[in-house]
Amino acid sequence: MSKSGVKKWLWANAVYDDYNGLLYYPIPGNNFPRELDLQWLKDNDYGVNVYIPYIILQPDASPPVSQTFEQQTDGLFEALSDYDIKVEFFLNDIFYSVASGVGYDPNLPNNTVARAMPSSYYADKYGDLFTAIEDKWGPDGTGILTTYWAESAWNGAADWLYGRQERGGGSAPDLELRNGVYHGGFWGAGTVNSFFTNEAEPFEDAISRRMAIIDGLDIELWCLDDLTVYRLDDAGVYMQEHYSEISLGLNSIAHCGPSIDLYIDGVHIAPPTAQGVQWPIHQEGDETRASWDLQTRRFLQAVYMMTLKIDKFDVIQPQTSNSLETYAIFDNDKWPPRVKTDPTWWEFQQQDLELWESLNLLTTRNTVELTNMAYETTLGG
Repeated sequence: MSKSGVKKWLWANAVYDDYNGLLYYPIPGNNFPRELDLQWLKDNDYGVNVYIPYIILQPDASPPVSQTFEQQTDGLFEALSDYDIKVEFFLNDIFYSVASGVGYDPNLPNNTVARAMPSSYYADKYGDLFTAIEDKWGPDGTGILTTYWAESAWNGAADWLYGRQERGGGSAPDLELRNGVYHGGFWGAGTVNSFFTNEAEPFEDAISRRMAIIDGLDIELWCLDDLTVYRLDDAGVYMQEHYSEISLGLNSIAHCGPSIDLYIDGVHIAPPTAQGVQWPIHQEGDETRASWDLQTRRFLQAVYMMTLKIDKFDVIQPQTSNSLETYAIFDNDKWPPRVKTDPTWWEFQQQDLELWESLNLLTTRNTVELTNMAYETTLGG
């Protein structure tokens, strides 16, 4: 059981505006007529993982909560509060180094610097802001903010999040801390290639230190190498045998893209690249792009392999398809010429979630019965 009580988190790059309501915009500027169905999420017990960009967490003229943060999130959190839908903050942006390609903090130029950054750096930079956010949206406020999620927190960053909690001696509400782990990050603990480690040390020392801090570990399943090379299924077994008190989750996606060439007003948007393939056999990708049906079959194969060793998960963290294949799918007619389509964008997302539901990953069983091996997506190859 997860500490927050939420077993299912939909990952959503969501915002809110008064005209359109709750929106999802993975491709900025082209996604206004897209709407999450909050009633469906509520009825099916989903929380929402909300991506928190680096830029909206930076100080401005109105401390401690930046105007940018409030403008980007207040309407969204109020809409989720109306349905009592819980929120999980996706915090990677403030922890990754710039050299990683997905980090933005100039004070973290590379992994060597980020790895050595003490917890006091994060406390000084973000402490007042997070306290204000937690006072407003956490257990002492509306109560919808229950969880922090990151895969990129080195020890200093992780210690800062832990130190903010009541159990760690802080004054903030005791929120759930979840740690994503991908590729070699788990079994690499004890080496400097793992976020669990600042310097070379025994594997067990690195693992036990991080497990003393977090409430949940989410295995990230992105390619078949994650099982055949990185042994993340064995990582799940290790967790259940040695840290059964830690909530074990699965984070993945059934298919993504681009697997098509897309032209908008005659402009080629999606050149074919092997790197664009989701669900490759190997981490570096395939020689040719895989269709969505092939990607989905690989996803199901990987899930089947996981369930041969792990009989159930405590939490699932589904990501849904929002690549270029969904560029022209909309839910309403408010932004002509973008008009409501059949299927709508939400119906397409719901289809992905229903696939996850069909796998019964939260229920104890020996294996997933792959009745969906012939699953065909509405869109894509």
